Formats: sequence, C-alpha cells, structure tokens
Amino acid sequence: ITFRTVMKYLLALVDKDKLADSLAERFTVRLIQADKDRAARDLAFCIQQLPVTEKVLKLMTTEWKALSARCSDTQVLASLNAMASKASRASKADTKTAGESLLRRLLAAENGEAYDSDAEDAGTSEAAAIDKENPSSSTASGRPKKGRALAPSQGSKSSSGAASKRASARRRAADVESSDDENDDMIEEVAAAPARGSRSRRLR
Repeated sequence: ITFRTVMKYLLALVDKDKLADSLAERFTVRLIQADKDRAARDLAFCIQQLPVTEKVLKLMTTEWKALSARCSDTQVLASLNAMASKASRASKADTKTAGESLLRRLLAAENGEAYDSDAEDAGTSEAAAIDKENPSSSTASGRPKKGRALAPSQGSKSSSGAASKRASARRRAADVESSDDENDDMIEEVAAAPARGSRSRRLR
C-alpha cells in the first residue's frame, strides 16, 4: 500500500467544507515550504483529492508568488491544474470565478511566463464599467451578478482580508515542524480529522 493510496482513501471521507478548508490550508502552507520534490508532489496530490472551496482557491491566489515556484514541477502543476479545473466547473459563481483565476495563473506558469495580475484587474474593471453603463445586463430578478469588481469600500475590506490571510499563512508556516517521517505524520493527522464525523459511516 502506497502513501497516495492511503491518503486518497482518507481524504475521500472529508465531506465538510470547514474540515476541507482546514486541511487544504495546512497542505498549501506545507507545499510552499517543502524542501523536497517528492514532498511537494505528495502535498499537491493531497490538495487535489479534497473538496474544492472558494477559501482555499483564494489562499492560493493570495500566496501565488510563493506557490508559483513549485509549479516548475510537472506533477505538482498537474495536480493543481486538476483541482482548479474542477473548481472552474463548480455551480457556485464565486468558486467558479476563483477557479478560473487560478487556472490562468497555472497556465502562465506552465508556459514559463510571469502572471500579469494587473491585466486581470483591468479586465475586471472594464466589465464593471460595462455593467454600470448597462444596468440591465448585470441584473437578474433585481439581483446583481456575482463575480464582478468590488465597490471601493468592498475592495478595501478585500485587501484587509487578503493581508490577514497572508499573515495567517505565515504563522502556520512558522508552526510547521520539519520531520524525516512527514508522510506518516500527514496520514495520522488526516486519519484523526474525519474520524469523529465519519466513524459510523465507515462501520456500515
């Protein structure tokens, strides 16, 4: 039995967004901090197996500068591409938008190009301007479409939230202890996480 076989089985038991967020955030931080190619590939594989949530996609976007260094590895890139592709097909508009944004970053990394976030911001602003000129095109049943540019006050809140996420990610990274047997630690950690909520289901 391989490490990936065990992790695939354990991570399939994760069916709560809160738990998926927690594990994916830990794996993402460890992926950024990984000093061995094999560890990075295993961590990316684990992230791919988890349910995709908007929170994790935004974390990856926020930490893209550090994360992009790992995308030079084809296996890591393939795992993250599979995860982002799944997100881009999500029914929830915010998750779909975040998935598409991450896919564009991954494509740039695959082509060896620096991702131009300013161009994406300009495109978002242009879409917002079009909606402003044509209010009817951005509303349906009196509700604005999701995935558009934020108002100035919302933008400042988003910036503050992004800074908070970066600080939180750095704190988690500082807490990660190096270990020669990291894979075993990960198995124990994930095995313990869903045990409370899924024990009865596994017994069936």
